[in-house]
Amino acid sequence: MQSFILWLIVTLFLTGLTMVSGYRTKDEWDKWRNSKIESTSLSGELLPSNKPTPTNACGKMPSNAIAIFLGNSVAYSSKFPHTVIKVVNQDLLTIDKNIDKITISARFFSRDGKIVAELRNNKFFVNPNNYFRLERPNNHTLKVYDQEAQEVLNVEFINRNVIKLLGIFYFPNRPPVIIKEDVQILGGIQMSNNCFGENNVDIHLN
Repeated sequence: MQSFILWLIVTLFLTGLTMVSGYRTKDEWDKWRNSKIESTSLSGELLPSNKPTPTNACGKMPSNAIAIFLGNSVAYSSKFPHTVIKVVNQDLLTIDKNIDKITISARFFSRDGKIVAELRNNKFFVNPNNYFRLERPNNHTLKVYDQEAQEVLNVEFINRNVIKLLGIFYFPNRPPVIIKEDVQILGGIQMSNNCFGENNVDIHLN
């Protein structure tokens, strides 16, 4: 009986010591939790959902085509890699296909020319020094806001053949390319509900 009591006292003492040594205040826990979220959320991979392809201006596309929705306009191609947006001689947005996997690559800059985020074959990287907020409502979607609280990137992997993209592409000494849900502004020219099919380059700004 005495041995059991001694064992119980020692066990309780060690348990209490462990709890005290590992104790954090609420602020410390919040700081620790946020640091973990921050360290894991600035990079990752976009995975396809299984949503149906939205109704679009292109109508029925070739079964082997990959489509990228730029707001309510659509660009599609069955030849890869494919350039969607090109400025002078620089590819800014490309799509590719590896066996049965669609990939997207793009770079997004802030108004002052500093990179905010990059997509590289569906993997994303966010500049920790040049963003205001990042949202990942699910593993198919990524939203990034710059330090002016502008949504510079909103990309959703709708299904294995379709990606939807909204955002703002800034370039030195040129007006930005703005892709919104209902309108797209390219070099100061507005368009909406267009279809780009099987082009070498869908949007080329000189």
